Amino acid sequence: MPDPSPANVPRFQTSFAARLVVLSLLVAAVASRGARHTARRMRAARGRARRAWLGVVGRGRYAALVETLRRSEARFRAVSEAATDAIVSTDWQNRIVFWNAAATRMFGYAEAEAMGQPLARLIPTTTHGTRTPSPMWQGGHTAPTLVGRTVELEATRRDGTAFPIELSLSSWYADGALYFTSIIRDVTARHRAQEAVRESELRHRQLVECSPECIVVHAAGVILFANPAAAELLGVRGAYELVGRRLLKVVHPDSRDEVRERIARAPDSRSGAQLGEFRMLTADGRTLEVETSSVAVVHDGRRAVQTHVRDVTPRKALERQLVHEAFHDPLTGLANRVLFRNRVEHALARASRTGPRPVVLFLDLDDFKRVNDGWGHAAGDRLLVQVASRLRATLRDVDTCARLGGDEFAVLLDEPAGAESPLLSGAAHVAERIVASLGEPVECDGVALEVGVSIGIAAAAAADGADELLRNADLAMYRAKAAGKGRYEVFEPAMHAAVRERLELEADLRRVVANECRDLVVHYQPIAALAGRRLHGFEALVRWRDARRGFVPPLAFIPLAEETGLIVAIGRHVLETACRDARGWQDRLGRPLSITVNLSARQLLEPDLPRVVAAALSDSGIAPESLVLEMTESMLIDDTESTLGRVRALKALGVRLAIDDFGTGFSSLAYLERFPVDLLKIDKRFVDRVGREHDESPLARAILGLGAALGMRVVAEGIETEAQWTRLRELGCELGQGYYLARPAGLDDVERLLDAELARG
Repeated sequence: MPDPSPANVPRFQTSFAARLVVLSLLVAAVASRGARHTARRMRAARGRARRAWLGVVGRGRYAALVETLRRSEARFRAVSEAATDAIVSTDWQNRIVFWNAAATRMFGYAEAEAMGQPLARLIPTTTHGTRTPSPMWQGGHTAPTLVGRTVELEATRRDGTAFPIELSLSSWYADGALYFTSIIRDVTARHRAQEAVRESELRHRQLVECSPECIVVHAAGVILFANPAAAELLGVRGAYELVGRRLLKVVHPDSRDEVRERIARAPDSRSGAQLGEFRMLTADGRTLEVETSSVAVVHDGRRAVQTHVRDVTPRKALERQLVHEAFHDPLTGLANRVLFRNRVEHALARASRTGPRPVVLFLDLDDFKRVNDGWGHAAGDRLLVQVASRLRATLRDVDTCARLGGDEFAVLLDEPAGAESPLLSGAAHVAERIVASLGEPVECDGVALEVGVSIGIAAAAAADGADELLRNADLAMYRAKAAGKGRYEVFEPAMHAAVRERLELEADLRRVVANECRDLVVHYQPIAALAGRRLHGFEALVRWRDARRGFVPPLAFIPLAEETGLIVAIGRHVLETACRDARGWQDRLGRPLSITVNLSARQLLEPDLPRVVAAALSDSGIAPESLVLEMTESMLIDDTESTLGRVRALKALGVRLAIDDFGTGFSSLAYLERFPVDLLKIDKRFVDRVGREHDESPLARAILGLGAALGMRVVAEGIETEAQWTRLRELGCELGQGYYLARPAGLDDVERLLDAELARG
């Protein structure tokens, strides 16, 4: 086949190019069959093409080629009709020569309506609603500047509404004529999405800008954005001073390693928020404690991290304060019982691995109640603060000192008093220093208050826990109290045995009281006139007859009953029993006999004591003046106003009141004028020196003189010899009791005394 010449076949260099041109011409001819001038041009072009191809390929192959082009046109038409984008072709005068179905759906014009119409009908020459030229027409009606580009323009639908499009323009030539094909996409949805994003970004920026929470955006450790709250938090004039700075510059040195690590493992879009706590530095050097929440974001097109920063400095300070208060005594600032016990447990745990065993000192101030009663609780609190200060000064930093409550303190010695000292001897040195320090007067409001301390020392045994160690130190402290106060004692296992015995005794005594005191027996000691030894009355003394222990001495259970409050029930039982027995004796002798009953301090605090005494008198039927109620001096001094009221109520019943152990208590005798006392009882320690030739105590004589001056009868206690009996009678003492006359005895012995008294007439 001869090669086609350029003159006969212009613009076609290969068979493939020829096919494309012919296909385009056919498509254009089909698309513009309604336009007569275009049809003529197409026919002429086809004729020229036919002749050219006949000269090249011959008539047989020409027919086959035409069929192939026809099928290609059909495929192109099917593809263009199925396209979702509008495909619009125009001639060199911008008149529409091709229009697909998508164009109809997009613009609202049928194909027949659109063919031959100017493209400006779809894409106006000016932007909708303005006089600004459309980019489609800024380069002239052929718009050569848009060919080969994709641009966004504004188009108009048939109903006149404007909408945004994305247009890709290409150009081609046929028979020397210029044609344009536009691929048009409706981007209304995309614009709406972009607008929504812009609105969202605007709202986000407004929220960030107006947020009271510090927000910082950073990447690779450099601050890219900061809101005004961040500037205010960090003490700079504006957020612009933070942008561009290294993030570590606003972080406290103690937290920089942690923040540097966080920067290295910054969160990404797949991870959740990265939380953290660290400290920051303000421009003026203040330290802030902050909580942060960091998430991955895109900032100005690059990956970054947005961190929200909350200042939690006040909250952290409050938390530390609450923790301190939970584990420290609010008055002295020392550790409290909870913290002390915790540290003892830790010390025991360490000792089980490394030794040595810890030592605990249990401290209790001596006579602290006297300070509270005499100077008030405020003075007592100030005294406790001074005591805590002295303890701190005495102890080492490694020691733990705690206030357990009231006037009780404790010290934990983790490494007692130097490696060269044995365990307990080192603790003893510490105890001696504490006793010496607290033995000095304490200045409170210009008053020198004297307070001592009793200390118990306990070293942890192998099996001891915190509770056992504290208990042992407490037991040793009570031994120090009993031994005279102002000293220390070291725990011994026998102390624990004594405590167990005491607990058992208390439990048994409670059972006795619950059983209506049936195991309690009342013994009586006679009181007689020194002149003539005539029986005057009896003093009731309680005894405990235990099935296992036998008779329990009063000194073994009376103090225990006083501490536990059981003495109230026991005292009532003794009072009622004594009054009933006294009524029988009086009936038998045919004359009055006095019955003396001791009141405890705990009984005197009971508001209903006068009612109890009145009931005992009524039930027994004895005359009120037959009953003598004994009290100690200390009972009358303590709680004076309420005590005075109850004593006067007792006196109003007609009973007589006696002061026991007179002369052994307080030196002030002013209470004798306030309280309606009838009898004074001389203590045995003064009676013991009566009758000695060269060593007689003048106090017995003084008490007798005081009783005479105040119009009170005097009873001498503890008379054991005839010389004492005789001398007291010579000194003018009226009544006496003691072993010389008779020991306390049960009802059978009392009956014999009464028989003897009756026999004497």
